[in-house]
Amino acid sequence: MQVLEILALGAAISKVDQAGCEQLLKNIAKSISLNGRPKAEDSAELNSVALLSVWANHVRTINTVKGRKTPDFKAVIGEIAVECEVTNSEPKSHQLELQNRSHDLTQRLQVVLTAPGLRVRFTDDANESDFCEMISAVVGLKPGETRESYGLWFIQAYETPIQADPDAGNPVWWPKQYAQPATFHFSFQVAHQSANQQVTSQSTIEVNWSLSTRSYINSLSKKENAEQASSTMPFILLCDVTHLPGAFGWYNDNFPPILKAWSQKISAVVLFCRGITGLDSLQFEYQIHTNPNAQIAAPEELTIQTKGKMTIPFNSPRQTSSNAC
Repeated sequence: MQVLEILALGAAISKVDQAGCEQLLKNIAKSISLNGRPKAEDSAELNSVALLSVWANHVRTINTVKGRKTPDFKAVIGEIAVECEVTNSEPKSHQLELQNRSHDLTQRLQVVLTAPGLRVRFTDDANESDFCEMISAVVGLKPGETRESYGLWFIQAYETPIQADPDAGNPVWWPKQYAQPATFHFSFQVAHQSANQQVTSQSTIEVNWSLSTRSYINSLSKKENAEQASSTMPFILLCDVTHLPGAFGWYNDNFPPILKAWSQKISAVVLFCRGITGLDSLQFEYQIHTNPNAQIAAPEELTIQTKGKMTIPFNSPRQTSSNAC
């Protein structure tokens, strides 16, 4: 682990009730000793507990019971006890894999490309079979012509250089800007050579890839039936979306109707991103969605704000032990 990661881990632990979350802290310590870092699920749970300190008085983890599905922990918000379940978004490795696939696709496209420029769009739902279709579609493609498989990939040949508006000609199903940050875009110059190895022309391949709806919903949808809920108290689902680009914009626009259709056992969903600010503190940014059809409403103290930020200095004192709820 890097120094800043260690400091951020310590900052999160400083907000945790040592007695109430003893097993979680033991799991983290064991993972660090064996693998050099905590497991992703333990990190998500730790950060969730730290974030809940904004509203919760007491937090304690729940030991798993063989043959039963139980929530990750319980907390008291205001005077109301709640059950909490934690999940985390697609790992960063998923995006690195897509980046590698983009470069591989570009190498394969340059062999068959003859147009001056090629604009390529694909989502992470596209598989190897789709890539083969894309390569076949490029053969003989003339400027101004397009080929696509709706919701999976789109190809457009053009005459204009790469300086043209990168958003021009996007298919109607292509996600909004918040879901396709600049890090998902790159261009590649292809030199066409004659038989005597003279460069006769150059082409530009411009590639954008984006995350599909599945990437934003997959981890949450696994909890949509709220099988861990006891149905005797509010059930809060927390999700670490740090590695999902443009997460808050996407969820703000798309998640409310999805949540409305999920189990009535879910009282609210708390989404959060974590980061390091000023090299001296851990910061959480969060967004809260309440379920209008919930059987038991989430505490008002939690839902009175739909978004906010929380900062924990690296030198924050540890929280003293308290009676578990």
